[in-house]
Amino acid sequence: GAAGLAAIGLTWMAMEDAPSLVYQNLTISPPRTITDAKKNGYLMLLGFDAPAGSDALQAGYERKPVPQDKVAAQSCSGGDEAKEDTGSAGASGQVVRGWIRSGDVLSQAKGQSASIRSFISRESLTLGRYQQWLAMPFDDWGFGQSLSPNCSRVLLAHRLFLLEGFNQDLVSGIDRLETDMQSWRAALGQSKTLAMKMLALTAVQDDASIASGLLSRAELDGAALVRLNKMVHPLDQAELSVRWPMHSQFVWATKSVSAELKDDPTRDRPWHATVASAMRLPIQRRANAYAEYYEAANKAVAGGRYTNLPKLSSFVRTPPSGLMDYLINPVEHIAGVEPLPSWDPYVMGIVEVDAELRLAGLQAWIRRGPQEGEVLTRLAKAGQAYYDPFTGLPMLVNQRKGLIYSVGRDGKDQEGDSTRDL
Repeated sequence: GAAGLAAIGLTWMAMEDAPSLVYQNLTISPPRTITDAKKNGYLMLLGFDAPAGSDALQAGYERKPVPQDKVAAQSCSGGDEAKEDTGSAGASGQVVRGWIRSGDVLSQAKGQSASIRSFISRESLTLGRYQQWLAMPFDDWGFGQSLSPNCSRVLLAHRLFLLEGFNQDLVSGIDRLETDMQSWRAALGQSKTLAMKMLALTAVQDDASIASGLLSRAELDGAALVRLNKMVHPLDQAELSVRWPMHSQFVWATKSVSAELKDDPTRDRPWHATVASAMRLPIQRRANAYAEYYEAANKAVAGGRYTNLPKLSSFVRTPPSGLMDYLINPVEHIAGVEPLPSWDPYVMGIVEVDAELRLAGLQAWIRRGPQEGEVLTRLAKAGQAYYDPFTGLPMLVNQRKGLIYSVGRDGKDQEGDSTRDL
């Protein structure tokens, strides 16, 4: 047994590589566009849930990574905090989210006026901080760290801010929607961490849903139509890109491997994992393989090949499919270190929001242009900027249902089915 372990240990030592050029390129930090901490909205979000009476901006500046940040970052990166019943926003967050995503926020704001006022009174502190954040420039300083804002609390304030405006009147609601969309789209383009990218994406998706619902109202006047049309333009390259957030995740995860191998806080690690963790594993070899995958995925996204991203398993032997995979990637399959995330779910989530913005843009296009002629003919004149990003072809129309829709991430036409198409 000892001889066998020694042979395996020598094999792993021989397998280890030096840092590759691709790995080195991926670990370069992005430049900062804001140098004054007192003017950075990122720090306001980071300290958003600071106790009453304290300076949220200062709290964000002084934040240090703690173990709980890893869980919070994973929660934010999931893209939909409403699935968390135990989040700090609790059931209230889910209720408010339902009103925002109902497709008719104006009716919800009027029908739930008393409840909205109660929520607003209860969340006056976070609403004040949220409005302060809206007036600030944004630069994500969290590259390579596990720091994460309290996403459920931020999104609750964001949604209440919008509902309060529409509870007053349509013009006030659109004023707030315009401000909110501008701030979150700026954050979406400037995000350098995965948690912040997905937080901004969720907020933009809320705004797109509200705009689409308003564009469906027959009584919408010309002034409101013009303003909404300016908000729902497709995502630009910076907003679509997940390059820096995924690089940040890569840097943080690869640098924390050594600590993960040494630490066993729960003391429930299997004996074989404990033995493997004490050996010299090919950590850098694994990091180089992930770097190759991330680089290939980044090139695919930059080229618009969203539905044809490279497979993680082609670069890294994960998940294991045979005995050899355990030998080649012992860091994950024997020692139990978590694999790095795949790009696919995050890219698909961003492209879905882009499709929703394009669909809302087509709603505005139909209402702004000549009203005579077939719908399909009028849609075709909107141009390629409003094509379905999943197919590169024009959006589809179900005239029987009165729907314009995208095929969604599965690339299949389900005739506008609300659960499978967008």
